[in-house]
Amino acid sequence: MKVVHINFWDKQGGAAIAAYRLHKAMINTGIDSNILVFNKLIKDNTSIHAIDSFFNKIIIAFFNICESRLLAKFRPYIGNFSISLMGLNISKLKIVQDADVIYLHWINNNFVSISSIAKLLKLGKPIVWFLHDMWPMTGGCHHSFECIKYQSQCEYCDLLKSNKKKDISSKIFNKKLRLFSSYQNLKIITPSEWLGDCAKKSALFTHIKVRVIPNMIDITIFKPIDKQYARNILNLPENKKIILFGADMGVSNPYKGWGYLKDALKNINPSYIIVTFGGESIDLSLNDTTFPAYNFGRLFDDYSLALLYNACDVFVIPSLAEAFGQTALEAITCGTPAVGFNVGGIPDIISHKVTGYLSNYKDAYDLSVGINWVLDNPRYKDLSAQCRSYAIHKFSSKRVVKQHLTILSEDIQS
Repeated sequence: MKVVHINFWDKQGGAAIAAYRLHKAMINTGIDSNILVFNKLIKDNTSIHAIDSFFNKIIIAFFNICESRLLAKFRPYIGNFSISLMGLNISKLKIVQDADVIYLHWINNNFVSISSIAKLLKLGKPIVWFLHDMWPMTGGCHHSFECIKYQSQCEYCDLLKSNKKKDISSKIFNKKLRLFSSYQNLKIITPSEWLGDCAKKSALFTHIKVRVIPNMIDITIFKPIDKQYARNILNLPENKKIILFGADMGVSNPYKGWGYLKDALKNINPSYIIVTFGGESIDLSLNDTTFPAYNFGRLFDDYSLALLYNACDVFVIPSLAEAFGQTALEAITCGTPAVGFNVGGIPDIISHKVTGYLSNYKDAYDLSVGINWVLDNPRYKDLSAQCRSYAIHKFSSKRVVKQHLTILSEDIQS
C-alpha cells in the first residue's frame, strides 16, 4: 500500500510535526509512505519530497502577495484567513499518481488551492483530509472562535469585519460546498473531539463521515528522565521551580494566549523561573517584579524538546484556540503536568486534576490557580506518573496508527 501525505512543511508547526510522526509510524508498520511538501527542512530523508523549485517559489510568492493585497482592506483583527483560490496543480506528480491513498494535512499558503483539491478528488483515489484547524470547513478563517456561521453559510464575516452578505467568505464557502458535494471519495479525520464535533456540525461536511483519531507521540523519545540531569545539560537552576511556555512564533502568536499567562504570573511566586521556546526572548517585568526568564528559541529536534519538558515542573498552554495541543501532549508524555484553558482540543489531553489543571477560558486568575495547584501539589510524583500513563494509553504511536490502518484497509477494500 502506498500513501502520500501532503503538507506545506515537513517539520515546522504543529500540523507538520503531526504529519511527519504519522508518516514515520506508517513506515514502521510496513506501509510505503511518503510526504510531499513545498518547503523541506529535513534534507537527508529520501521519503520527503519537495517541489520548492525556483520557479515554484516565485509562483507561490506571487500568489501570497496577491492574497495579502486582497485581504489588506479587511484588516483582520485576530487570527489567520486564507483565500486559497490560487495554488499548484500537484495531481499530475508521479508521487501522487502512484499513491493508493492521499492524506491532506495543512495545505495553505497557496500551496494547494480549492481547485487543486478538486483535481486530486477527480483522480478517484481515497482522499483522507486530516484537519489541523477549522479552515477546511469555513469560508476562510482557520479558527472561528465564537462564530458558528460555518454551520449554515459563511457571510458577513466577523473576522474580516465585513458588512456584505456576498463577501469573500461567502464566495469561498460556496466554492467549497460545490466541490465537497460533488465527490464521494473524501474522508475527514480530526485529532480532537472538539474539532470532530465542529466538523460534524459544519454545512460543508454533512454528507461526509467524520472520524476522531488523535495525534500520536513517540513514547520512546518523549519519556521521563532525571530532572536534575536535564537541568544540568540545559544550564537551568537546579533548586527553583520552573514554568514552561512554548509555541510556534512564541509570545507573538495571537492564538497562544501569552498575555493571559503574563497576567497569571502576578499571582505566582516571583522566585520561580520562566522558560520559553518557539520564539523571541521576553520581558517579564511585572509590577516592579522581574521574573528570571530563559528563552531557547526554536527547537527543531524531538530530543531537545523532551529534555526541556523534563527540566521543567509545569507546562502552561493558555491557547485561545487549539485544534489539539501537541505541546501539551509532549509535556505530559515526559511526566510534566500541563495547565491550560478548557477550550478546543485541550481537554482531550489535560484531564482535570489527573494530567494537570483545566482553567476557565480566558481567566488569568484561574490559570494561576492551576499553576500553583501543580507546583504546590504534595502528590506531584503521583501526578507526574499519571501523566505518563495517560499519554501511553491514549496517544502512543502503536495505538494510534492502528486506527489509521483500519481506515486505510476500508479504502483499499472499497
